[in-house]
Amino acid sequence: MTTTRGRPGTAQVMLKRLVDACTQAPSKVSHLAWAHPENGPLLAGGTSTGRVLFWEAPRPLSNSAQSSMDEDMEDMREWRQSSEMACSKKPVCALSFAPRQLGLTVAAGCADGSVHMLEADRVLAPNSWTHQCKFQAGPQCSSLSWRPFSPGVAPLIAVASGRQVDVWQYLQSIMAWQVGMEAPHACHLSSCIRVWSLNVHVFQNRQYMRVCGSGCCPVAMQRVAELPSSETGAEVSCVHWAPTMGRPCELVAAARGSAVDIVSLNGDTSSLKTELLTTLQHGEAVWRVEFNMLGTCLATATEANLVHLWKPDFVGRWLLVSVVAGSPDAAVEDEDVD
Repeated sequence: MTTTRGRPGTAQVMLKRLVDACTQAPSKVSHLAWAHPENGPLLAGGTSTGRVLFWEAPRPLSNSAQSSMDEDMEDMREWRQSSEMACSKKPVCALSFAPRQLGLTVAAGCADGSVHMLEADRVLAPNSWTHQCKFQAGPQCSSLSWRPFSPGVAPLIAVASGRQVDVWQYLQSIMAWQVGMEAPHACHLSSCIRVWSLNVHVFQNRQYMRVCGSGCCPVAMQRVAELPSSETGAEVSCVHWAPTMGRPCELVAAARGSAVDIVSLNGDTSSLKTELLTTLQHGEAVWRVEFNMLGTCLATATEANLVHLWKPDFVGRWLLVSVVAGSPDAAVEDEDVD
């Protein structure tokens, strides 16, 4: 968060103002996402009514204006709700800003399985947003994760929905979304994680056409690979795409119940090859997974209020290196920590 100049405690006051702005929203805010710092202090919030709210921090004051402002008046400068977008009648279950190279864009996944792409009309002053497109990723969306940007690689977004994992591809030739990879988990019709990709030029020009299997569009969804999984009964609670950082393969982590699958992806999107590298077992249900900025460490947060840190050894085996208690009353059980 960008802080403003002032007497000690100003940053804490600004943080309190931000919390107040979120709690005073007309509907319950259940999910939050920060924009890239390049876009300034911008926060998006998903609500229980299917809307996405955007808040902006107060603009920094000049030295002369700040010196003339009373300290109490400075504390009154609040976060401002700059915009509001309606996405669905169902609650927003996931929010994720796109990599900054794609512009100021946020993806919102809803409880009805729809995913909405919202783009700011102006990157430097995002006072208004445009609903670019919508696609149906499954019966219910539970998590979103963009693939980190790489030159020459189409943008990809992973969408978790129930117990299945799919990879989707955007076809530049027909300007449409297409499934790039699908990993069935128990039942094709019940739930899925899908990874969608799109062409940057078409994305920025807002030209979209949904590709579906009903024959109403020029090209149907094409399944080109299967993403393996370990557990058959648990739904996916969170998915995260590891930063590439020169790695020869892509890594995706998906939390399913008390297990976390780490899957590698290799090859072109037209012929993806996948492999289940390992399954990390936990004593409790896993709520959140996230790689570090190098993709060399995976953090997993469990229902027991514990955070597990995993790292691969020199032969690629992922080992538990640390367990952190999230609160003083969280019990850290005796586990094999290497």
